[in-house]
Amino acid sequence: MVPIADETALRTRAWIEDNRRKVDELSGGRLAYVWLPNTAGPGYTAFNRYYYAQQEKEGAIIDERYNRGGQIADYIVNELDLKPMGWFAQRDGKEVPSPAAGL
Repeated sequence: MVPIADETALRTRAWIEDNRRKVDELSGGRLAYVWLPNTAGPGYTAFNRYYYAQQEKEGAIIDERYNRGGQIADYIVNELDLKPMGWFAQRDGKEVPSPAAGL
């Protein structure tokens, strides 16, 4: 067995998962936790992956601590500020908002 050359990614992932579990525990499962590695392409990808996977939560903690910089996070602010533009009435009576993601 050969050890990995750098364990930074493993330690970062463990830190993120510890934070996610702590937020879940303290909020009783009501809050999402999303860590942004930066406010550039990879950070927006991480936001989309982890925020939208938890969008049924009542709120979210967006953690930018220890990130690697980037631009102003206007994309994220815009996504968090989405408002319903309309509703689809389905045959089964369940209404679905549009846009569906982020609401």
